[in-house]
Amino acid sequence: MSFFLPGVGQIMWLSRHVFIDRVSKKNTTKTGARNLYLQSNESVQQGVPMFFFPQGTRRLAKRLDFKDGAFKIATENNCTLIPISIDIPTSVWNSFYPWTTNKPIVLTVHKGIESKGKDIIELKQCCFDTIYSVLPDYSKDK
Repeated sequence: MSFFLPGVGQIMWLSRHVFIDRVSKKNTTKTGARNLYLQSNESVQQGVPMFFFPQGTRRLAKRLDFKDGAFKIATENNCTLIPISIDIPTSVWNSFYPWTTNKPIVLTVHKGIESKGKDIIELKQCCFDTIYSVLPDYSKDK
């Protein structure tokens, strides 16, 4: 868990990151994902800006479907979503980036998308299309 990384974990805790507990058996009524949703929703209601990875996980060079959680929170709280695309070249993962590659990681911040009046499916598709509009489709390289 990233909380235990020296320095990084403490910074994340101090900046009020919401951590997912995937393995704890302490609370049998809430799963890790459910607890993450509840904590995130509460943080948004308190005015804390949140940064979600809507896929819920990552896969190299694979476009994953977006999960509902972030979009459910956005629609329940009438949030404006700011889609962000992160283009990390696949060769970076096979190197000691940034020391052995000259390929840049490109971060694109898109125009905000209002969640008010949109259903989750519409919002997910709009964000998916926006985020992937500037990213290469690495699945075509195979």
